[in-house]
Amino acid sequence: MEDLGWKLEYRLGIPAMDLQHERIFDCLTAMAGGSAGQDRLLAESVLVRLLTLLQQHAALEESMMRSFGCPGLERHIADHRQFHGDVHALAQKSLRTKEPVSLDVIKVLHQRQREHLMTSDRRYVKYLLGPPHQGGEGETGGKPANNRAGAGIGWKSLRRGQTGHCEPHAESL
Repeated sequence: MEDLGWKLEYRLGIPAMDLQHERIFDCLTAMAGGSAGQDRLLAESVLVRLLTLLQQHAALEESMMRSFGCPGLERHIADHRQFHGDVHALAQKSLRTKEPVSLDVIKVLHQRQREHLMTSDRRYVKYLLGPPHQGGEGETGGKPANNRAGAGIGWKSLRRGQTGHCEPHAESL
């Protein structure tokens, strides 16, 4: 299911975020393999792992956005909660019915994640990677944000193998 996998064009340039996004796409790819008849236990564990990754990712991303005064934070949080809620509902249905999530549904999840990353996430990257934001109207309250992503947030502590990824990767950061 290579078309569902992570692509270099998805990179935002923030290592912790890129790693988490990559792991989310890894889970979607693994789910697609499960819908094609892989081990039921594996498919269930991938769903649980995906939900965990989505929670961890949202917490980190929203914390960074808040720290840097990114506008649109509340809308971004709502998007995260909606996506997580939809995946949670799918997981509950799959566990209840003992049926894997269909490939069509996995493709829709992939498309939603991709669109969120390529549009919504890209909007705030300039606040995290660019020069200090001088504030303005919106949710920053006109306060200047910190300088660059990662300063004092602890995102560098993320390492491969500590992210709950769906498929093992030998390389390290």
